Amino acid sequence: MADFITEAAKCTGCGACVNICKKNAVRMISKNNGFQYAVTDSEKCIKCGQCFAVCKRRKQTPEDLSDSPLVYAMRSDNKETRIHSTSGGIFSELAECILKRKGRVAGAVYMPDWSAEHRLIRDSESLELLRRSKYQQSRTGLIYREVKEVLDKREEVLFCGTPCQVGGLKAFLGKEYKNLFTCDFICRGVSSPKIFAKYIEDLRNTYGSDITYVWMKNKCRGWHSLTTVIGFSNGEEYIEEGAKDSYVQLYLKHNAGVRESCYHCDFKGENHGADITLGDFWGLSGTELDDNLGTSVVICRTRKGRRLVDEIKGHVLYQEKRLEDVKRGNPCLYNPIGESMADQEEFYNILEREGYQQAVRWIAEADRWTEK
Repeated sequence: MADFITEAAKCTGCGACVNICKKNAVRMISKNNGFQYAVTDSEKCIKCGQCFAVCKRRKQTPEDLSDSPLVYAMRSDNKETRIHSTSGGIFSELAECILKRKGRVAGAVYMPDWSAEHRLIRDSESLELLRRSKYQQSRTGLIYREVKEVLDKREEVLFCGTPCQVGGLKAFLGKEYKNLFTCDFICRGVSSPKIFAKYIEDLRNTYGSDITYVWMKNKCRGWHSLTTVIGFSNGEEYIEEGAKDSYVQLYLKHNAGVRESCYHCDFKGENHGADITLGDFWGLSGTELDDNLGTSVVICRTRKGRRLVDEIKGHVLYQEKRLEDVKRGNPCLYNPIGESMADQEEFYNILEREGYQQAVRWIAEADRWTEK
């Protein structure tokens, strides 16, 4: 018999409970919405309570938290790095620092079925796998255990994930590691892997060909365009700007397919537990920092985070900013998104019964009726 660790509306799917269980009695299962939730196997469980304890201690204040965070608008001097990044290429710059010191970097990669999963890399050639937004919630699997093994060997690790995934890692570790650097991002809420899979399937059927690459927030039409580019084995490409791409609109306009816990996220504002927070620095149009190829928000929350950012300053363009400057273009730094206007459960039922296109049409119609 399997029992849920916590109610669905509170579970973030971070996977800390799975990693902490020494009896492997906790696993993640997918519900109708495509998100994973933690359940215990009563036949394996010894009722030690570690899964509940690690869930409760995810919101931790870093030991070396600075009195006030340093905030930058920042972009890499390397144009190719920026083009192949979501924002200003700062994650790549930070990662290269760690990799040059023979450390490891953890982040989300696409799997063969175009789902996302956290993986550790150890060389610059693999960094391309970690770049760019995946626009769906990644599975953490046993990545926290892998990170601990590397840290215990006294090797450096840069871990990048959502604020709740960083919280999950730190709760699992249970102590501060000087050789661990954590990086989260300004999160609007994680999108359903199921919707993304249906979106991909619909495009595959439309083009009659297998997909060879997926590139969300491609900059072929500029950073501001939020363009999606998807390539197919027959040589064709799907190219659509965010304002017209159905998947991006489901997420940005309708708040559809966002995990329940994201509507009342506990990791906003000062509750970010990472050393560094990254994001898109919107609102810089007309300045030298915005040439429409991407500029990053960089918030250094700990002294350790400041030191790592200081290491890349020789090959980036940056200006000091204030948190208020970031908040104007990124209100989700402090506030969760509003509830979806449509009935999410019915949306998923239609998605399953009638397919992706019908679900898109239904939620657009449902939102219009609700707005009236």
